[in-house]
Amino acid sequence: MTRIIFNYWEPLIKGKTVGEITREDINKIYDVKKTKKLAPKTVKTIIQALTVAMKWAYLNNLTEINCYDGIIKPCAPSKVRAILTIEETRALFRGSVQNGKMKRQNLPV
Repeated sequence: MTRIIFNYWEPLIKGKTVGEITREDINKIYDVKKTKKLAPKTVKTIIQALTVAMKWAYLNNLTEINCYDGIIKPCAPSKVRAILTIEETRALFRGSVQNGKMKRQNLPV
């Protein structure tokens, strides 16, 4: 979670104290270019990295701002992943895969 805070949140909240972070600051994560390419589950984890800490701060009277409630978290399903076939596995270990695509001509018949 520390890496997530440094990689994604620090540029958005740098220079702000815990009491200055608002719901608008948290929603800015959706506008960051590098988060637009991520899976919904990953974005949800990034949001939770900050909101869980903010909830703790609020419940322990370190801030008066309740900025964790009402945050809309992504809920789109992740991409479907499949198990490699035997042929795909053989091609992978033979080095017949380039840029995530198999060279079909190298597969055994």
